[in-house]
Amino acid sequence: MAVLEGPQKIMRWGVADGSRGEDGNLVHDDLLISAALCAALDGQPWGLGMSTVIDHDALEGLKEVY
Repeated sequence: MAVLEGPQKIMRWGVADGSRGEDGNLVHDDLLISAALCAALDGQPWGLGMSTVIDHDALEGLKEVY
C-alpha cells in the first residue's frame, strides 16, 4: 500500500506485478480489490428502495422510439 503526496492523499494498493505464490503461480489482486470495495461500501448509508407500478394507461399516447 502507498499513500501518494498531495492534498487528496490518494491511496494505492495491490499485488506487485510478477508476484508469485508458494505454488509458483502468479498472484492476482482480485480478492484484495473486492475486500477493499466491501470495506468502502460498509461505510455507506443504506436505506429502503422504493418502487412504483405504472398503470399501462399512463403510457398511452407516447411515441414509440424504437
